[in-house]
Amino acid sequence: MRRAAGHLFVAVAAVGCTSMHNLNVSDNPFGGGYRDREWRRGFFEVQASSNFSPVPNFGPARETFRRRAEELCRGSNYQEFGVSEFTLTRGERPLPYVFSVKNGFVLCPNAELTLEAAKELRGLQ
Repeated sequence: MRRAAGHLFVAVAAVGCTSMHNLNVSDNPFGGGYRDREWRRGFFEVQASSNFSPVPNFGPARETFRRRAEELCRGSNYQEFGVSEFTLTRGERPLPYVFSVKNGFVLCPNAELTLEAAKELRGLQ
């Protein structure tokens, strides 16, 4: 009984939490983490997702996105654009797995192109 309660606590604690798992390298059994791609020096596309949850919860996805952008740009002085937020659902009711996702572009201060050029490169103008 104690063991089952311990497993339940770990599962509940992980649900909906912020995850800095690098999904470029491996999957996360709880679903959360980030993927990123550098299009040009200092210009990235970032997708961040929450761990699974029974309901949408964008807070962890936003936090993971922010933290990854700050890592990539070495600080909080970056511009984000082309942002979208959505949910992905796996499984059936009564307890589906819901992943909240934030996707967008990050332009660091050291980028080799302007914001306008970055938007044009990705077809966002």
